[in-house]
Amino acid sequence: MKLLSLRFLTIQALFLSLAGCSLDEDQFKTWRKYSKLSVDDFQAEAPSPEGREFDAWLFAGLAIEQQNGRPVVKAVIDRYNSWFDSTRNNARVLNHEVYHANLHLIFANETNRLIRQNHLDWDESTELTNKMSSKSHEVQLMYDADTKHSRDTLQQMRWQLRIDSILNGQLVFEDIEELQ
Repeated sequence: MKLLSLRFLTIQALFLSLAGCSLDEDQFKTWRKYSKLSVDDFQAEAPSPEGREFDAWLFAGLAIEQQNGRPVVKAVIDRYNSWFDSTRNNARVLNHEVYHANLHLIFANETNRLIRQNHLDWDESTELTNKMSSKSHEVQLMYDADTKHSRDTLQQMRWQLRIDSILNGQLVFEDIEELQ
């Protein structure tokens, strides 16, 4: 099986379409509900702190691939393009980045649900994944704006509660609109 490390960027969001290829596991980490994030997942060099708004950048998004002849969407982290400023508050920053990945996971789960429910083929699934990637990016921007990149602890806690509730099935995907 061929390894792929090519990226298609959609509105600054990571979107991979993998037809007959697999993810390079050194570069890409598949994000699951109980995945752990560590400083080692951020392998790019942090830019100069001057003029920078945040302390880490998690380059993550959605990847679609074929599994048993069916399209499957995953939330993935691109380790090679993610960076972390280790001179900052590590626990706070890492926790904030975990919830970026969890947001991508919510969108991956919903995309898979829609693919199964509507019996979408590869092309239709790829189109849907691209649209969901764009929506995920919009929500990611809201998350950063509301939490001030984790510096507003009350908003950070509010977002975490909503995200956890959606991942645990206590709220449905449509409730993500209430995060605004």
